[in-house]
Amino acid sequence: MLKETDYTNGRYISAGRDGRVNFWSIEYQQQKSCCIDNLKDVSLWMTDMTCLPNINMLACATTDRNIMFYEFTGSLFEKKYEIVQMPFSPLCMDYWFDFSNQKRAILIIGDDGGNVTVIEFNDVMGGPFGQLQDKLRGAPQVIYRDLLKGKYPTAKTKVHQGIHRDWVNQVGPMMYCNLFHSTTNDVTLNLIRSP
Repeated sequence: MLKETDYTNGRYISAGRDGRVNFWSIEYQQQKSCCIDNLKDVSLWMTDMTCLPNINMLACATTDRNIMFYEFTGSLFEKKYEIVQMPFSPLCMDYWFDFSNQKRAILIIGDDGGNVTVIEFNDVMGGPFGQLQDKLRGAPQVIYRDLLKGKYPTAKTKVHQGIHRDWVNQVGPMMYCNLFHSTTNDVTLNLIRSP
């Protein structure tokens, strides 16, 4: 069981708005470069990415109101899931997982409508949204409104609407495990940094 993070072993990940994702060694040597699928249209941008280190995934948010989840292990960089049909463009994300129970994790998303979406996973090790398959389109699509309705048993979702009148530009740090169960916006506001 992972008890702490080792910052002397691992890699850095960087990304540009064009969707190019670069993997770097601890010594800043480029290991590989990949592109996310949806950004073939030059009018679309990647707005943020966050690492899901306990399951070797990367979540990438784009201006087309989608969040894609890529698995990266060794030379593999493969899209596994995609949250689609979000009402606003996700601008920033943060991820937290419980060191003592790695199945439990939280993804928090700020958008350009001033809202914060919190997704609590109760079994992220089996895949954030379970074992979904969609052989026709490649990676399975998770429809945002179905996520809100609770159609994915491993993911419980809550939206804190209108936290800002403008865009939510940054969320974090994920140190409050009880954020999801809060009935007021006070706890959420502590996790949002002003630009």
